[in-house]
Parts: sequence; structure tokens; C-alpha cells
Amino acid sequence: MSRPFAYRRGQLARGAKPLAALARRFGTPLFVYDLDAVLAAYGAYERAFARVPHQICAAVKANANRAVQAALARAGSGFDIVSGGELAQVLAAGGEPRRVVFSGVGKTAGEMDAALRAGIGLFNVESAPELALLAERARRLRRVAPFGLRVNPDVAAPTHRHIATGRRGHKFGVAPAEALALYRQYAGHRWVRATAASVHIGSQILDPAPFAAAVRRLGRFAAEVRAAGCALEALDIGGGLGIAYRPGERAPSPAAYARAVLAALGADAAAGDPNGRTWRRRESRRRHAGAARGEVRFDAVGGPTARPGAGSGAGNPRGIYFPGQSPPPGAQGPPRRSLRLPGGAGSPMRGRLDGPPRPTRHGQR
Repeated sequence: MSRPFAYRRGQLARGAKPLAALARRFGTPLFVYDLDAVLAAYGAYERAFARVPHQICAAVKANANRAVQAALARAGSGFDIVSGGELAQVLAAGGEPRRVVFSGVGKTAGEMDAALRAGIGLFNVESAPELALLAERARRLRRVAPFGLRVNPDVAAPTHRHIATGRRGHKFGVAPAEALALYRQYAGHRWVRATAASVHIGSQILDPAPFAAAVRRLGRFAAEVRAAGCALEALDIGGGLGIAYRPGERAPSPAAYARAVLAALGADAAAGDPNGRTWRRRESRRRHAGAARGEVRFDAVGGPTARPGAGSGAGNPRGIYFPGQSPPPGAQGPPRRSLRLPGGAGSPMRGRLDGPPRPTRHGQR
């Protein structure tokens, strides 16, 4: 798939339009998006998982532009958030609360309250204390909180160590034995309801095999949870499918990613479940052979800030170049974040941000 931004005669351009011309017209700082490319990438994931009930969700931390979020909402996208500020952004952009998943560590009581009042689709819980707090806030507000535990599958991801999150020694997620105990503890709870299980092993991963391994383990774990009396409705399989930054790298297509994931979930998942309802949430995909419905989740589009940060050593070999300055070998244009969306054709989406996004405390998902 072609890139929406490329260097032409030493200047970064969208199609035939040099970005320097847009900067002169609109002033700087200026963020330029190719909205057609964003929607084409979203459509590629929708088609890849079309055989099964699913919901694709864009990671709000990856792009804070309200116009981009509004376009994705109109296309049917859900949203993955990691703060109360991001929830407010999604609602302002027209996103449906029932298609929102609240991920990340460090959720505050106030953020939980706002999400409960909005009626979001899922709280992605990372620890026993967080689940206890969610149960208390739900009781106080007398609103049922749908939740899923992020399980650590102990799967290695071939990516930089600072953005790998799926091994037992990483700080993210709950060990399967502890997670199963928590599901049992909260089975039948009046104010929190277990509806999902999730996994996320890292970012910028160029091989479908680790995703398949993690999803296979999550599917087996979900079968244990269902046997314990929790009727899970969805599996959240996380994000992290990378893009090719360097010469010689090849990124899997959404279709190849979907084939690997569905194969790992088993023939029953690949065939779909006519009795299962579609649940909405972030990037997740659909279910395991014994779990009745599921989803697809992905982290989306490039944002206004580089990720994961120059200080981590895992940053992109990309940069900002001024008109007339040629990029170094291997540079591909401005940075993007999270689950990178491939490019496509169309007119540029342009304009200033409504304001700087609220900083999040949560770190990697």
C-alpha cells in the first residue's frame, strides 16, 4: 500500500501538494492528516475480520485530532481510552459510549465515575485493587460496570524491550492463576459483571506468530473462566501490529494478521457464531472456540506526538525535515503511534488541534 506522505524533489508532500505550502497558508504548528488513508486503513481491518462478529476501536492516545476521531466514529469505529480526558474527547467527537473501552493502569475514582455515568462498553482492568475500586464506584453510583481482566500470557514479542508488555516479568496484566481467582471472586457480583478477557503483548510487532500465540493462550484461559461460571462475551486481543520503518522490513497486512488470529482461535471462531452478539470495544477481535462472542481490537492512526519517545531507545528512525532538506536514508516521514495504519489515496485532512491532549499517566498498554 502506498504511503500518503512522501518526499518529492526534497520536500515532504501529500500527493502533489508540498506540506510547506500548507504551513504557509495555515501557519505553524500544523498537523496534516490524510483522512482517506485513515479510513482506508480502518476499512482494511473491517474487511479482514468481516467473517466474524467484531468491533474495531481506535486508540485515542494515538491521535487527539477531533476531526479524525469524528470521521472514525461515523465509520463505526469504537475507541480505546486511557484517561477521563480521552473519554471527554471521544464523546465530543460523537463516539458511542457503548463502543468505548477504558484501558490502562492508574484509573482514578473520578475517571471511573465519569465512564460509568457515560455507560461505556468495557473497563479493561489491570489489577485486583483496581477491580475492587471499580466495584466500589459502581456500587456508589448504582450502575453495573462491565469489565475484563488483562491477562499476562507470558509471550515474547519481537520488538524493543521498552515496548514489549507480554512476558511474565513485565509490569502489565494479571497472571492467569490470579485472574481466574478474581473472575471467580466477582462472579455474581451485583455491580461488576465479567464480560471479557484481554491481552496486549506490545507494540511495533512485525510477525503475526506472537499475536497468534497470545490469543491461543487467551482462548484457553477464557474457556476456564467460562467453566467457572462467567459468561464472557468477548476477547480483546490487543494491538501492536507494526509498520515497516527500515529498508528490508515487511509488515503483515491486516488480512494476514486476521488469518493468524482466527486460526489461533480455532475453526469455530473462524466460522463465526450465529448466536453470539457483537460486542464493541477497542481493538479486540473475536472469540475463542468455546466463548460465545468477541471482538477485534486495534490501535490506530498517527498522532501529533512521537512514540515511544526519544529517550527510550525504541524511537522511530524518522524526523522532521525543513523544505529543501533531504531526509536521511530509511526515513519515511512523520512519526505515527500505536497500531500503525497503512496509507492510502485521497485528500489531506488539515487543521490545528483544538488544544493539546491531556497528558496521561498510564504509560504503555
